[in-house]
Amino acid sequence: MTIELSAALAASILSALLGAAALWLRRGSHLHQLFALGMLTFAVERTVLFLSMRSSDGTGITPLMQVGLAALALSPPLWLAFTLTFGQPEGRHRLGRGWLATLVISAAAALALLFQPGFFAAVPIFEPPHNWIIPIGFAGEVYHLILLVTSTLVIAALERTLVSTTGHARWRLKFLVLGLVGIFACRIFTASNALFYAQIDTQIEVVNSLVMMLAAVLILVGMRRSGALELDLYVSHAMLHRSIAILAVGIYLMAVALAVHLASFFDKVPHLDTILILVTLLALLAALLSDRLRLSLRRFVSRHFKRPLYDYREVWRNFTLRTAALVDRRELSRTAVKMLSETLEAHAVTIWVVSSGAARVSMDASTALTQSAGQDCTSQREPFEKLLTGVAAEEEGLDLMESSAPWCKELRQTHGDFLKEAMIRYCFPLRAQGDFLGILTVEGRVSDRPLTIEDHDLLQVICDQAAAQMLNMELSDRLRRAKEMEVFQNMSAFFIHDLKNLVSRLSLTADNLPRYFDNPEFRQDAIRVMQRSVDKIKNFCSRLSTLQKWGAAREKVDLNALLSGIAGELEGSLQVKLETDFSPLPPVILDVEQMHSVASNLLINAAQASARGSQVVLTSRLLNGVVEFAVSDQGCGMSREFIESRLFRPFQTTKKDGMGIGLYQSKLIVEAHKGHMEVESREGRGTTIRVQLPAAEERE
Repeated sequence: MTIELSAALAASILSALLGAAALWLRRGSHLHQLFALGMLTFAVERTVLFLSMRSSDGTGITPLMQVGLAALALSPPLWLAFTLTFGQPEGRHRLGRGWLATLVISAAAALALLFQPGFFAAVPIFEPPHNWIIPIGFAGEVYHLILLVTSTLVIAALERTLVSTTGHARWRLKFLVLGLVGIFACRIFTASNALFYAQIDTQIEVVNSLVMMLAAVLILVGMRRSGALELDLYVSHAMLHRSIAILAVGIYLMAVALAVHLASFFDKVPHLDTILILVTLLALLAALLSDRLRLSLRRFVSRHFKRPLYDYREVWRNFTLRTAALVDRRELSRTAVKMLSETLEAHAVTIWVVSSGAARVSMDASTALTQSAGQDCTSQREPFEKLLTGVAAEEEGLDLMESSAPWCKELRQTHGDFLKEAMIRYCFPLRAQGDFLGILTVEGRVSDRPLTIEDHDLLQVICDQAAAQMLNMELSDRLRRAKEMEVFQNMSAFFIHDLKNLVSRLSLTADNLPRYFDNPEFRQDAIRVMQRSVDKIKNFCSRLSTLQKWGAAREKVDLNALLSGIAGELEGSLQVKLETDFSPLPPVILDVEQMHSVASNLLINAAQASARGSQVVLTSRLLNGVVEFAVSDQGCGMSREFIESRLFRPFQTTKKDGMGIGLYQSKLIVEAHKGHMEVESREGRGTTIRVQLPAAEERE
């Protein structure tokens, strides 16, 4: 017996045995029944091939071939039904019915074509010892086209089933799926060969027999691993109607057609087929060696084929429930980093926010860094500026330790210690409506496993949601401040009205003074009116100064001289020890009168918050091109909650007789000078307020 006959007989026997084994494993299972029927079609088709190849009668070969081709036509619907049931236990019905209906109709059409008079175009040609060449007509070509398409659909379904598994499930499944894919891939080869040459060559069928023998071994290993054929898989809805297999088969057919077309024109070129194969292999190697392509493929497969690691609906619901009632940005950040740390089992999750209206960054919340540690990190401006600039240019998060971006490499080389100190490895931009609000950073996980693509997707989703809420909070805060300003202006109007009333009373008294000056009672009453009016005017002046258009009288000023003069004016009345420590400064362009008001207000507040005889320090320095002066005291200090939610807002004060106007007005003046105010305070340990202004040469 030749190798062709032996291979066909062995393939037939192995197919029948595999079908019987599936029924023996679980006889009542619909899935196992489909598998057994599918293997039976292979067994029948190989048996017919064996009998046909042994026959030497050309008239008897045609009916035998029709039986085998009929079994082959029934194979794709059975295997697609098996694959859809095997790989899609949930949501398979809509997809499965459509595909099954298509394949059943295709099988019926193939069977109808099979028994058309024009299926075989001529008498079969016998080539000893066991080869038959059977020419086919138009009906035969359409039959093989249907077989090619249906086989491609089965491979697409098998491919989706395999890619949808991970871990142990893939270990159980892969050999069974690979065996079936090999069988149908070989069917595509023989069907395309029959189409191109318009004939069935039983000599080529030995390839199918050998592949089926190898596939039987793979399927047997897969069945032994699985035990039963049920398996729960997931495929994203975006991929229900896509398949790499369909694309690959299409490219294969186009490549074969192009190769045949080129060969017909360049048949005189020696070894053209070898050259084409070499060029194709080189192109494939170039694609496989592309890191960017491999990363894109990993993301593509992870997002569309793998079962999601996280239940995004549950994560979104949890995040929404925990943050919906929050109105404070820092509280939102604290909630976000805590939730992400719990979800990812990460060591350090931190949110760094860029201050509105200033190129400064601050730590909003962290699961690992203290507030003082965060301030130490943000004080290192150079590495943070490089980090923010780099992340702002990225569309999504990145791993600073693995990224090949030039700025990442430079940051690792020059500021590796900073990244360790700030506990930063992964960075994700906080961006909303095109505005860059800050970054979220992750240092690592408890298990030391790197973040996966799904982890990146989850982090980016949370970042986008948190950034949107931060922007809404900022917009709401702006609206609230506008309303506060409206109230402030209304109160100013009330004060002005009261001042006008005082002026009226004083004017009336002054008018009556010459007439009733000799009257003792009038003089006493006039004195009381003037005294009360003076007291009220002093109180108004000390609490609220008239707002002006800042910048109308700006000039280049020696800030140290201005501060020294203010300290000299107030030193005798503050009842504290006022010390100064000035460093050389460049000139500053400012409104002297307005900045005099700011510095005076800060010194008076420091003195009022301090015990009698305690120390208040006024300092100045130049820091990275920014002029700064600061007032420090050892007084009662302020709580963090007061600083974050109430400081610098009108009518918010810790003083019993205060109105909360001075610092609010000072902040407006400093910001009008393109400056910035910072506050450091601890309850019971004192307060330091810094005013930072641009130097004159940087503004010109």
